[in-house]
Amino acid sequence: MNVTCSNNNQCPNGIFDSKCVFYEGQALSTIGVSTNDTIETVIQKINTFLQDFDPSGAYVPLTRELTINGVTYDLSQNRTWNIVAGDTFDSNVTFTLPAGESFGKYTNGETAPWAGLTAVEAILDAAIAYIDPVFTSFSVSGQSTTIEVGTTLSGSKTFTWGITVNSGTVPTIDIYDITAGSTLVSGTANDGSQAATITTIQLNSNGATQSWRGIGNNTSPAGTFNSSPFTVTSRFYRFFGPNATTPVNSAEVRALPSSSFYSGATTFILNTGNTETKFVIGLPPGVTITQVLDLDALSANITSEYVLLGTINVLDAGGTNRSYNLYEMNIGAPYSSNHQHSVTIS
Repeated sequence: MNVTCSNNNQCPNGIFDSKCVFYEGQALSTIGVSTNDTIETVIQKINTFLQDFDPSGAYVPLTRELTINGVTYDLSQNRTWNIVAGDTFDSNVTFTLPAGESFGKYTNGETAPWAGLTAVEAILDAAIAYIDPVFTSFSVSGQSTTIEVGTTLSGSKTFTWGITVNSGTVPTIDIYDITAGSTLVSGTANDGSQAATITTIQLNSNGATQSWRGIGNNTSPAGTFNSSPFTVTSRFYRFFGPNATTPVNSAEVRALPSSSFYSGATTFILNTGNTETKFVIGLPPGVTITQVLDLDALSANITSEYVLLGTINVLDAGGTNRSYNLYEMNIGAPYSSNHQHSVTIS
């Protein structure tokens, strides 16, 4: 390529001026030099590029920005960076970031294990966080979580579960009896279901529990993680409703029209109907009525009309007699329509 100066005053014959000598090689994208740049321009571009280095050859903070997922990071702040294509980090990097900000998966004060990684490898590491596997469910098929006091749990039970593996590898799980402090099944396949013979236990008091959990065996990295407990709790029943006669034994109390588990102080509704004149309530040991309101008679307070007749033995699920408090209200003639008696107990 022949290049001539357009202005003879700038490039007199016989004198080589940097403005009149041109670079004819291929473009040098690293330092921004293009084919046909004058030597003067080339020298200026090299000077600009080398401004990122001091005379000793050591790296100084670059005036550069890096944008990841819409967040721009100023690489010139508080750090000397050695980020040249193909080069690697000499050491790990501890992050100093404003409150609430992060660099990928790293937050303020965390150290990235980047020694020996290239810039691309480091950014990929920051962008990909390890997510622990988790149980999404764990239960015992067909098993109620609330049972009557005196119930015995025994025999074979089918445990079911779900696991989101995320970044882990979970080939097996254990099934653990929390109450007994022992492992029922060890290393069963993570296929979502396993039958196991449980430790026999009778729950003999209000609020007694039996609990199990799943333990996932993660191999990447090696470790374990737990499910939420599956817990069975025993409760006494309360019995209530309109009745033709006063109950005189356990069977007659248990035959009252309504029943529900007692789990603490609460208010419930006894529906009288329009046939009977006797309304009976049987409450577990130590439980008493504190108030009764007739919601269909302008919420009249009828607490005093529910008379405590005394105690009566009622068999629990295991055949043990429990001393129930027996209350009864009597009226002269049936209500013309159903009344709701709001009963508060404690």
